[in-house]
Amino acid sequence: MKRIIGGIAAVALGWSALVSVADLTKPLFAQVQSNTARHIIYGSTQPATCNYRTGDVFALIAGSATTYKGCTAANTWTTFGSGSGGATGPSGPSGPSGPSGANGAAGAAGATGVTGPSGPSGAAGAAGATGATGNTGAAGATGAAGAAGPSGPSGPSGTTTRTVGTLFNTATPGTVVGFSLLYAPPLPAGGTVIAWTVTVDAGTCGFRVWRASAGTAVPTVSDTLNSGDLAIVTGTNLRSTTMTNFTGGTAPVLVANDILAFQLNALSGAAYCAVSLQYQ
Repeated sequence: MKRIIGGIAAVALGWSALVSVADLTKPLFAQVQSNTARHIIYGSTQPATCNYRTGDVFALIAGSATTYKGCTAANTWTTFGSGSGGATGPSGPSGPSGPSGANGAAGAAGATGVTGPSGPSGAAGAAGATGATGNTGAAGATGAAGAAGPSGPSGPSGTTTRTVGTLFNTATPGTVVGFSLLYAPPLPAGGTVIAWTVTVDAGTCGFRVWRASAGTAVPTVSDTLNSGDLAIVTGTNLRSTTMTNFTGGTAPVLVANDILAFQLNALSGAAYCAVSLQYQ
């Protein structure tokens, strides 16, 4: 009896399905009952056969879910509630908007538009740092020579140093100290004595200098320019600018064409003695 009541309850749950498969020409109670009592069979595997004339139903158990099926044709099971749908009901009110989805990928770039007119020039930027010096270029061709400029004023006359003197060979016959004289040619130009030089091969010697103005006579002892000898006492060559042995202690002034004579006035151990005056 309990099984019959359970089957009736299952039939009630699947009423909409039964309506689509039941024979509506018979009372509902007559469709549930037959000559043999029936109950809902259940299992995890759907039977391969069924009889739609006996109103076979089956509860398919799959885990915690149960699906009720009815036999709608020979060996054909149909899930309760799988009949054709009714008319679509009116749409319910719109639910709240869901959160915005992530941004989609960027689309392809559009075609380049027409170039617009040039804008006004901006202010000039600050000057950049000076670059490195480049290589020196090749020298250009030499230009034509310019015209000669006017001559500049003449510079002052240069100073010419002249020398006059003589050499004594003491071995020459007739050489007598205090008397031997040698004459120099007339002076080519005048000037003031700036130095005198005495040279010997050995020993010592000393000289007196005589001078006569241009004319027909050679100088004599009365024309002596120095009261003390121009002498060397050490070494073999002496150049001196000391003028104290000349008359008055000053350098003598010579005139062009003067005639000079050199007197060997002192000698000791020398075979050769030379004397000269430098003047400007």
